[in-house]
Amino acid sequence: MPSDRKLDVQAIRQLGQAWADAMNDRNIDRILDLVTDDVVFMPPNALSIIGRTALEQTYREFFAKLEVDQTFAPEEIQVGGDWAFARATRHR
Repeated sequence: MPSDRKLDVQAIRQLGQAWADAMNDRNIDRILDLVTDDVVFMPPNALSIIGRTALEQTYREFFAKLEVDQTFAPEEIQVGGDWAFARATRHR
């Protein structure tokens, strides 16, 4: 039987793939279903995006201007108790 940590890492990988699929489909509702009300995005070289409403507005503007071809290939996944993070580098 896999450890809790391995199950958590697997769930994070599945979430990341669901995110990439929603982004590539330009499906804002599915994107918003994947985050909590208190979501905080910290994009590089930009102000933080705080909350679902701000995230929705950001992606509406983003999808109106740009095409998306996103993959989820994390370089690091860390799990510690009730928190976790995945770190990835954007590839072009």
